[in-house]
Amino acid sequence: IHTFSKYFLQTYIPALQIIPTLLLNLLIIFLLMFLNVAGLRIGGHAQKIFILAKVIPITFVVVAGLVYWHPASISLHMFNLGNTLSSIPIALYALMGFEMICSIGHLIENPKKNISRSIIGASLIVVFLYALFQFALFRVLGTKIAVSGDTFSSFVTTVLPSYPMLATVVFSLIQTSI
Repeated sequence: IHTFSKYFLQTYIPALQIIPTLLLNLLIIFLLMFLNVAGLRIGGHAQKIFILAKVIPITFVVVAGLVYWHPASISLHMFNLGNTLSSIPIALYALMGFEMICSIGHLIENPKKNISRSIIGASLIVVFLYALFQFALFRVLGTKIAVSGDTFSSFVTTVLPSYPMLATVVFSLIQTSI
């Protein structure tokens, strides 16, 4: 929430710069608490917005990576074991959705049989999407990915150089989904 407040809200909405970041953090926490307490109807709509904010950039990167790429963008000399090992915590964090399956296990039909299938299936889907997403980034950016400070902005400006504002939109969606 702090990163979202400081580096997104206060950067792109200058009027919020006069509000102390800690107060803005608290307001967002209370807003999220209110949405949670308000019930499934309002919380469900908020979750749909968050899911859409995640799906749009991921879909954009995957589709653009499959359509627009440089032939020499993938090579074995780019593989770095140290960087790969440092990305494992991020990948594991992405797989933690199985906790949700465990917490709603009592709602799953025939849980003894289907919970393990749900966890393994969801994990495999996430691993596949994560690998496809990374592959698409590498296909388009190639070696530029290692020196890029903002990978998504670099990706969008590489794919659509005539639309620099689109990088801001993609960044906004990513920050919203976080």
